[in-house]
Amino acid sequence: MIRTLTTLLLLTLLSVLPDSLCASHTFTTTNHYRISSSNTVSAETWVNASGSIDVQGTMKDDFIFLVPWQTAPTGPADNQTNTLGSCLLEGVFENDIWGIANAIELNGRFEDHVRVFSFSSISANGIFEGNFSAMASWPLSPDATLSIGTGTVVRGDAYLEAVDVSVNGLMIGTTRVKATSVVLGGTFEGDVHVTANTIQIPKGTTIGGRLYHQPGATLIINDPDAITGGISESSIDSAASENVLSGLTLRITFCMSFFVIGILFCGITPELASQAVHRVRTSMFTCMLIGVGTVIFLILSVIIFATVGTTGIVFPLTVFLASCLGMSTLLAQVVIILVIGTLFASRIDTQKPSSALMLMLSGLFVYFVVIYLPASILSPLLFSITFIGTGAIILALLDKRAQHIHSLIQSSEQAGNQTNTQA
Repeated sequence: MIRTLTTLLLLTLLSVLPDSLCASHTFTTTNHYRISSSNTVSAETWVNASGSIDVQGTMKDDFIFLVPWQTAPTGPADNQTNTLGSCLLEGVFENDIWGIANAIELNGRFEDHVRVFSFSSISANGIFEGNFSAMASWPLSPDATLSIGTGTVVRGDAYLEAVDVSVNGLMIGTTRVKATSVVLGGTFEGDVHVTANTIQIPKGTTIGGRLYHQPGATLIINDPDAITGGISESSIDSAASENVLSGLTLRITFCMSFFVIGILFCGITPELASQAVHRVRTSMFTCMLIGVGTVIFLILSVIIFATVGTTGIVFPLTVFLASCLGMSTLLAQVVIILVIGTLFASRIDTQKPSSALMLMLSGLFVYFVVIYLPASILSPLLFSITFIGTGAIILALLDKRAQHIHSLIQSSEQAGNQTNTQA
């Protein structure tokens, strides 16, 4: 886990390190990613697959994947049985799993934490030694399902979210479920917290802990002795689950906002965007220093002018400086997202609209995963991103200004030479 958090914290540094130092990390962009049962991957692996993922072998380090949601096949699937947008994990995974896909099947052995998000469905029939978080929900998929099979064992805590959730495995830790309809089968050794309109408990279910449900939920209990720990209404846990959903919605909104801003930024000023990305990749420490100075200057200026008063030119100047601060913060995130995108496609030119689009999508996937980090790690990471991105933009503006002055000098010299020649 520590290695995962450290890797995410230093993600933007990987793009500027020599290849020899990045040998333990693998970044892959492909149509269909396959690892057979006889293969073992030792490096931390990041995969951006446009078609499907199928891992039958062993992954020694963290595995982070993205299989974009697609409404229809765009071409032949290379005679593969998996459909576009699917992810099948049936191997052995010795470290953390993070991923987003259209449909996800988790049938392997997972020895650390698993966090996955699906646009339509998630099914699990494997062994989970750590915590397990699975969300299958999307505005374009109102029938998203999440199914935990009878062969599933979750030794850590579990958070499950979808429209319809069915749990039939062995859940050893605390289980939290948010859905419209929930079926609780199998065995639950810890407490179960459910936010749903309908909760069904069939025969054969065993809940050793206490069942907490939201007020007003419909309970269908076929075996009165299934729950040994008792039943309680819990608006607190319901509110907590609502906060999780609100947090997810907020994260998606942020990512969509950055996507729109990034496309506008690359479309309006492609040269500036390209130069800012180049600055981060070649002189990150300088970007950090300049970014820290710029942000501190803007914050102090806003505070000083705000305390002076709102008369005359002070108020519009304060608003202008505050706007500059806010805009630099947003564009700084966009620059770093573009830099992260170059990890998947280092040869892509950010000045091309289609290329910038691919970089934004790849970078946003990583950004979406990173913002689920604990606040104690996420906060300094976001500060660093803001400082580095802001400094890169300032340096890019200075480079552009210097190029303009240089071109003016050259034009002046050429005009002078022509005048001397004519004379």
